[in-house]
Amino acid sequence: MSNRFVEGVQRFRRVLNKTEDVVTIVVSILLVVVVFFQVFFRYALNSPLAWSEELARFIFIWLVFIASALVLRDDSHMSMNFFVNLMPEKLRTIIDIVSKALISAFMIIIMRQTLKVMQITHSQESPSLGIPMSLIYFALFVGFALMLIDFATRIILHKREGDK
Repeated sequence: MSNRFVEGVQRFRRVLNKTEDVVTIVVSILLVVVVFFQVFFRYALNSPLAWSEELARFIFIWLVFIASALVLRDDSHMSMNFFVNLMPEKLRTIIDIVSKALISAFMIIIMRQTLKVMQITHSQESPSLGIPMSLIYFALFVGFALMLIDFATRIILHKREGDK
């Protein structure tokens, strides 16, 4: 691969990583604010907001899937690698490639199924907010797409687990 292409992928990865970080922070703050208002209005003013619990749940779903990509990038997902670490380096590399291929296949299957679910649920609206439920399911697609992009850029840049 040409240096120019690799530099472009590195730049893309840096921008994507920074964007994931910022979005995760903003969504986390938004979740805290919504839950704070929910508690404040319910207990201090004795006038609960009808929409706040649903909004907090939907924000949390988005947060989970965006942060999952961030956690994958930092190799912070739980894994059982005791036996893998005992193996020779070459075998570890093969196991790493095979596991990434299997995980990628799983993610692609989930993304395809999520698109089908989104088509079915697009006409359904959430009870309190009235937003299409497909918007909530879109979080799965985005999260898995970000993870696939991470795997693809790692392969292009020949990065090992935990490298940024």
